[in-house]
Parts: sequence; structure tokens; C-alpha cells
Amino acid sequence: GVVYTPDPDSLDTMISVEIRDLGTVVWQRDLRDIEAGFLNGLRAVPGSTIERHEAYANEFAIGVDAVQTFQDGDVVRKRWVRLLYKKSRQARVIAQGATVEEYDRLRPLFAPCLTTFRLHDGA
Repeated sequence: GVVYTPDPDSLDTMISVEIRDLGTVVWQRDLRDIEAGFLNGLRAVPGSTIERHEAYANEFAIGVDAVQTFQDGDVVRKRWVRLLYKKSRQARVIAQGATVEEYDRLRPLFAPCLTTFRLHDGA
């Protein structure tokens, strides 16, 4: 995976991308279980509030995403988390602001990063 951040000494504001092979094919029928596990994991984060979430399956990918605020020490952070599945591959993309205000300020820049890529069938 890779992490992009405006400050190399801090990962509080960042975009993270990780793609891995799960070793098993993910099917549309798996979406309900994926969504439940995804939301349970987000809810387990201290101070978590899920502002919105979505689950979808289309010809390009199967996916879940959510916007979440959470407590990190004394600070409330905000992030957008997206998981996409194509055959046996999983892409995890996270865009996070060091604060809610920083996330809201950067959201117009985060949006194309989280929504304009596609997993392909090749190796």
C-alpha cells in the first residue's frame, strides 16, 4: 500500500491505498456479510459515529463505504473509508482529516481519489 500526506511527520491527514488478493473470490451474494463486518469494525473504534454508509454491487465492483468521525485521544477525526472487491482483490482506500474541519476542507480533493479508480481483472 501507499500513504499520501501533506506532512511526512504526521499521518493525521492522509490518503491511504492498499490492494491485496484475498485468495478467494468475492460474489455479490457476499455483500450483506461484507457490509455487516465493515460497519461492525467501524463501530468498534472509540467514539465512532457513522455519518453515512453505502453498500453496492455493479458491473465494475462490489463495495462498501462510509464516512466516520471517531475519537483519537483528545481529537475528533473524520475519514471516508471505501472497500472495493473485484474477483479476489480487495482495495481499501481511506481519506482522513486530522480534524473534522480539515476533512471538510479537503473533501473536494478527497472525492476524486476515492471515486475515480477501477479494479481490473488482470494480474
